[in-house]
Amino acid sequence: MKFQWRPETIKNENNKSITLKTNIIIYILMASISVTISSCYSTKITPEKSVINSIPHTDSTYIKLDRWLNRQTAKGFKGSVFMVSNGKIIIDKSYGQEDTTLPLAYWIASNSKSVVGLAIQNLEENKKLSIQDPITKYFTNVPSNKQHITIHHLLTHSSGLPHGYITDNIQTYEKALEALMKVKINKKQIGKFEYSNNGYALLVLLIEKLTGKTYEKFIAEEIFKPADLEHTGFWGFEKDNVFNLPPFDPARAAKQPATMFDNGKSVVNYGQKGSSGIYSTAEDQFKIFKTMMDGEIISKTNVEKAFMPYILISENEDMKTYYGYGWFVGYKDNQLVNIRHSGEETWLGHNSMRIFYPNGDGIVVLSNSHLTEEEDVWAVQVAYNLEYLLDLLM
Repeated sequence: MKFQWRPETIKNENNKSITLKTNIIIYILMASISVTISSCYSTKITPEKSVINSIPHTDSTYIKLDRWLNRQTAKGFKGSVFMVSNGKIIIDKSYGQEDTTLPLAYWIASNSKSVVGLAIQNLEENKKLSIQDPITKYFTNVPSNKQHITIHHLLTHSSGLPHGYITDNIQTYEKALEALMKVKINKKQIGKFEYSNNGYALLVLLIEKLTGKTYEKFIAEEIFKPADLEHTGFWGFEKDNVFNLPPFDPARAAKQPATMFDNGKSVVNYGQKGSSGIYSTAEDQFKIFKTMMDGEIISKTNVEKAFMPYILISENEDMKTYYGYGWFVGYKDNQLVNIRHSGEETWLGHNSMRIFYPNGDGIVVLSNSHLTEEEDVWAVQVAYNLEYLLDLLM
């Protein structure tokens, strides 16, 4: 089973009272400890290829956050963290992982959806499509129960296509399209939010139909190349310039069909295109966001469109959460507050969380440590704790 979005996940993202109580206790404990800067802490955190200024705003901020992360490692966290505040890298480090000279890469699962959103907006800029177009303009023999679907519906999880993995293990375009056209529509959810991997699988087929290229080739040329993502790739096409982290439970992963995962290697299939199926490093996941914000992948006008509040998901007294084009977006008083997405490839034990802000700051946590003792997703828990602790420290 892959990551399945649940309404309570978003509720937790907007209502962090339980986590915040834990963080307050942690912060009090941290504040009670005097900080001594020793030779083991560098005054700079300098990755080999930094995309921004790498001087931390204070040594003590890094030391306190690093200490907290080491505590999580003792509890079972294994992962990589890339964290930027006020335009400066304050953490770029891996925790609980074996030493290697290669960059550490993780499967980011549903965080792949923002890449699909970028691809569709790229095609619109190049006049290959309009996001408001119905899918009947591009696919023939669309069943009557799907003729209402627009590209916008698919991007925003509002088409009525239910969540599912109908294209898992399918290795040809024709069979993937046939399977998707047979999926029943949830009529009550048309125009409303219902997270759907099936919808993003259909967007992949649209990309391939309009470009005449494989999804992987088009994304590599139009999205990854402008962002200089040297350490990011696709399911079935792992490169040897990264160390792809192993599954959390190799025995469980080995039980997957050979059309999905064979002898420890990913196998190309349409279930791992679009809704999932990308591996990356924490730094690369920040780079793609920064490059996007700079208008180097799509125009800045379209960047704004990607983060618009299209489909309401949840709301409380502090914030409303919507889905944009491949992103969850948080709004307060009609102003964009944050941009985020999580992902979990359950059977692999890999998960990811990205929290970004309109000013370009952000937190990326990638992990292959599956779930915490409380059965929370490790990357999500760590990212939100870091967000809150940084707010306290700054």
